[in-house]
Amino acid sequence: ALLTASFVLGGNIDNKVCAAPAKVLKVGTNVGYVPFEFKTDNKSELQGFDIDLIKAIAAKMNYRVEFYDYVFDDLITALNNKEVDVIISAITVNDERKAQISFSEPYFSSGLAIVASSNSKINSLSNLEGKTIFVEKGTTGADVAKSVKGANVLEFDSLSDKFSIIKHWNGAALITDRPVIEYSLKNIDGLKIIGKNLTHEEYGIGLRKADTKLQQEINTALKSLKNSGEYDKIYDKWFK
Repeated sequence: ALLTASFVLGGNIDNKVCAAPAKVLKVGTNVGYVPFEFKTDNKSELQGFDIDLIKAIAAKMNYRVEFYDYVFDDLITALNNKEVDVIISAITVNDERKAQISFSEPYFSSGLAIVASSNSKINSLSNLEGKTIFVEKGTTGADVAKSVKGANVLEFDSLSDKFSIIKHWNGAALITDRPVIEYSLKNIDGLKIIGKNLTHEEYGIGLRKADTKLQQEINTALKSLKNSGEYDKIYDKWFK
């Protein structure tokens, strides 16, 4: 399949952080996954937790960043085709993906959850049997949804506009990462999170298996950000 990456922005790292980096880090991501990577109507720049984190990591390594937007399901292919150097997009580390690429040390702990209309009688995963489930294509949420007996699983390239549909559809639900749901519910009423997390997942930055030196550099930079407290500041900005 032909992959069509769209150039989003490049080299917009704060000059106070990194004045004149000599190297470029091409980063693949899936724009539209609030609050990890997204754009707002009045801002052309990418923003989000993942965006701030990879910029900070790159600055530690004296790289400038160029971002490329892909459908989530195409990110690993784009990486292995050498269209980008790394991928970051709330990507869960699992055995299936580790067979194709390498990962940095985990940088975020998360888990899948269900969101439904406040008026819905759905209160567990088993209640979704025979019902409609919205998921993002190629995600662990899609895998869980497909395990539900008789469910009508609708896969999309992005879920950013699907929350407003769910609130008016009592016979449907959406499965995605809990931090995404919690952030979205700050701005959308009429929705509820169903129970506890369905899974425990760790996110990692994806790299090609051969790029062991780059992997080590990223892990070193990530450790430095955590030790200095810079990671906590980025986290608090988006999740506190």
